[in-house]
Amino acid sequence: MENPFGLHLEFYYDESGRVICEYVVGDSYQGYPGTTHGGIVASMIDEVLGRVHMGADMDNPRFMYTAKLTVNYRKPVPTGKTIKLVG
Repeated sequence: MENPFGLHLEFYYDESGRVICEYVVGDSYQGYPGTTHGGIVASMIDEVLGRVHMGADMDNPRFMYTAKLTVNYRKPVPTGKTIKLVG
């Protein structure tokens, strides 16, 4: 997927099989100054959950789509700092 405007998240599996992504959100994805836009946060959550589902059986990856996603935000996600997504 070569979307020039995409997040270009890179995922890996740790030794316990969890999906991990470490990412620095750029200012082009901010809502308020220094804060990642909530839609971008929701997209990152959706991506890591999709990877969890897809990688549950590495010999038979399963593709899926999100029918509904509800996010209750607890605190702002800063831009310009490394964040860690874990699924």
